[in-house]
Amino acid sequence: FIIKGIIRINYKNFTFSSNIKIDKTPSLLTISAYKGGIFGAHNQLLFHAKIDTVIHIDKKFTNAEFPKINIETLNNFVYSAKQNIDNISRFKVFSSEDYAVSFTDNFELDKIKYKEFSIVFNYLNTLKSIKIYKDKKEIIIIEIDKLEFR
Repeated sequence: FIIKGIIRINYKNFTFSSNIKIDKTPSLLTISAYKGGIFGAHNQLLFHAKIDTVIHIDKKFTNAEFPKINIETLNNFVYSAKQNIDNISRFKVFSSEDYAVSFTDNFELDKIKYKEFSIVFNYLNTLKSIKIYKDKKEIIIIEIDKLEFR
């Protein structure tokens, strides 16, 4: 899938806005944020991250605070979710020691919780926004303009 939209990052009392593109293939997730001029002209890459089995973040952002996600823990979570698919389909919730995932009545992602972080998905026919919280404080909002499935 490809998502294009606007990302708003809240830091202290400031909000920073930028264009964003999220590109997911079977083996790679790429997230790019751009700053642009009037009407999106002259886009310049602001942030770039690739996630496969390792998280690669543009070196300009090495001091940024990101949650540390252990890939082995994530793999164990996915394996455990597959083993409990009947409970997930019945209760629309799955949790493990570090993670909790809930689904809507249509089995769309509703919320993902990882330690003090939460990701909330909002739908209006299709996915319209993604909000990320840390300690219940909204830190990132992605407003989706375009969602394409390949």
